[in-house]
Formats: sequence, C-alpha cells, structure tokens
Amino acid sequence: METANEVNDKGISVKDGRIMNWAFGLGALLCLAWKAIGVVKVVGERSSNEGIYLTTWLVDYSQGYVRRGLCGQIVRFLHETLGVEPQWTILACSVALYGVLVVLCFAVFRRRGWCWWPIMLTVCLGGLSALNRDALVLLTCMVCYWVAGRVRGVFARYLLLNVLVVTLVNVHEIGFFLVFPFLSILCMGDVDAKLPVFVRPTLLLPSCMAFFLVATFRGNEDMASKMVAGWRPILPAWWDGVTGFHGVHSDIGSTGGSLLAKMVEIWGGEWHGVPNAAYMLLAVVAFYAIASTLPFKAQHVREKAITRVLLLVQMAALSVVFPFYNDYARLFGFCAMSTLACVALVPFEKWQVVARELSRAFGGVWHYAEAAWVKVAARKWLPARFVAICALFVGVQPIYFDIPTSVM
Repeated sequence: METANEVNDKGISVKDGRIMNWAFGLGALLCLAWKAIGVVKVVGERSSNEGIYLTTWLVDYSQGYVRRGLCGQIVRFLHETLGVEPQWTILACSVALYGVLVVLCFAVFRRRGWCWWPIMLTVCLGGLSALNRDALVLLTCMVCYWVAGRVRGVFARYLLLNVLVVTLVNVHEIGFFLVFPFLSILCMGDVDAKLPVFVRPTLLLPSCMAFFLVATFRGNEDMASKMVAGWRPILPAWWDGVTGFHGVHSDIGSTGGSLLAKMVEIWGGEWHGVPNAAYMLLAVVAFYAIASTLPFKAQHVREKAITRVLLLVQMAALSVVFPFYNDYARLFGFCAMSTLACVALVPFEKWQVVARELSRAFGGVWHYAEAAWVKVAARKWLPARFVAICALFVGVQPIYFDIPTSVM
C-alpha cells in the first residue's frame, strides 16, 4: 500500500500528487467557467468584449489573398456548400477548440510533473479569448511539436511539419514565431536528415515562404470594408449589433505604416496610466522566469540543463515580437504555452541528440551554457521559491492580464 510520503517516478509524493490532481482539475474548471460566462453574455446580452473576437473569424479570401483569411474561408465554404449558419459555426468551433486546448494542456503538463503549474496555466489560458482563433493556433503548435518529436521518417515528418506551419501562419502569423525557432533547433539536431548541420533548417523552406507571403499580403481598410459588406447579407442583424465587425477592420484594415512606426506607437502608448513599455518589460521578465525555475520530471541533472538552454533559445527568439504587440496578456499566454509544449511533447532522447549536434556545431558556447545551467538545475526546489513565483503571477494578474474583461 502506498503511503503519503512515498515518491513516484516524477519525484512527487503521493500526497502532493493528490493535491496536484485536485489543483489541475480546479484550474481547468476555472478556465472553462469564466470563458463560458463570456460566451453566455455574448449570446444573451450582446455586451461582452468577447463578442469582438467573433468577427476575427470572418476575414476570408473573397477580396483576394490576405493574411489570417483561412478560417473565414472555411466558414464561408461551409455556409455556401452545406448551408451552415456562420455565427453558429464560429461559436461552436471556437468554444470547442478552447475546451480541448484547456483539457489537453492540463493533461500534458500534469504528466510532466509540473506540480505548481495549475496556477500558471490558469493565468496563461485566462489571458486567451475563448472566441478568438487563439486556441486553434496553440493546438496546431502542439501538434507540430508532437510531429517533430515522434513521427519517424524524414519525408513524412517534414511534409507534415510544413503543411501544419503553412496552415498555422494562414490562421495567424504569430504562429510562425511560436514554432519556427523550436523547429529550427530540432532540424539542426536531426541526424536522420543526412545534411550538414546548418543546412538542415532548409527543410522548412516552404514554411518560411508561406510566412513571407502572409507578411506581404497584409490587407487594407478598403479590403476590410468590402469584406464586411459581403458578409452583411449573410449574417443576421444580431451579429452586427454585438460586434460591429470590429475584428475584420482591426485584423486587416489597420495594417498601414512601417514596423518601426508600429513599435514607436506601442512603446509610446499606455494602459490605465501605466506606459506599455513597463508591461512589456514585466512580460519579458516573467517569461524568462519560466526557464529558470521550471520543475519537471528529469532522470538526471543534465536533462534539466539541456531543456532549460533550449527553452532560453526559444524564448530569446520569441522575445523579438514583444515590441510590436500591446496585448501582452495574449502574447505571454502564446509564448508560455508554446515553449512549455515543446518541452512536454518531445522525448528527452531527442533532446540529447539535438544537444550533441549543437555541441559539435557551436563548440564551447553550447558547453558553457549547459554547464551554467547544470549548476542551477542541481539546486533543490525550495517551497520559498514556489511561493515567490506564484505570488508574482497572482499579484500582477489583475493589472497585467485584465482577465475580468471577458465577463464584464
């Protein structure tokens, strides 16, 4: 018979494991509950901020190829061929995808033994909208990571990866930044590809081409207005009353100006009297705290060191996009969930091969990075650190993640 102090293969006592199970279940229910309230208010009262996100699904290719148009094209296709009402297709798909994402994330991360992450997962998922395409983006990311780590055969693996990434960037271009750094690292360590280390990432060239195509066809206000005019006869008046088609205009109608101008605009803005730059710095600091303090199942110290180095590489690449977005709640949720998924869904045996190949390619740089993290990973996980990190995220949640907007 198991005792409360016995430790399982994840290094967690039976008692702590039971607490973790309850915490994960409660966290999942909280995520689903407050998003369900937001959906009910959209359908019943037409006043929730969640309603704005419904029209982001209506960007399609009726006015020519444009970024983020894949979901809208599918909605239009189902309506024209099967007679399915667009509003209910979008509502059902978005809620179902969010529910699957929540349950899958809690299940995967629980298996890895990240015992204090119920709080973190609740915060990350809470910052995402149940009615936006966020869930589809993150689900596709998780499938990419699973394919990269599990599918055997070079041709099948890279064919699937390119198809998934091309689909991902046509749903939302942020998906490219979420998966490409990680996939490039895995490519460089893919000995099955039988190519020089620095040539292997070219196997993802179709994905790069798709991203630059999406970046080129960004849309404009005239295209957005014509798109909305095409949807109005199809959708009921209720739809226009709820959202005003704001999502279409914000997605492709406000894309003018250079990236430099966009960055200056965001850095110079503020929210509730606090400069956006302060929120961005807070997001980056919290982001890197994940890699330095993350507890997870590890057979030995080197596994923790390798994983943390790769997490830092992934996060460094993703940090590039922070100056160009001001909705840091969603951005933080995207980045945290995608980086954790890449660790959870790739077997450590694969990471070891990657580490060996990168050591050969980068020599002393990789060696010193890993050695530094071995010292950090060898430290005991202290309850004080657990409390401090939880307090950080819970403390900044009200002002930083603005979670109540979905139910107000």
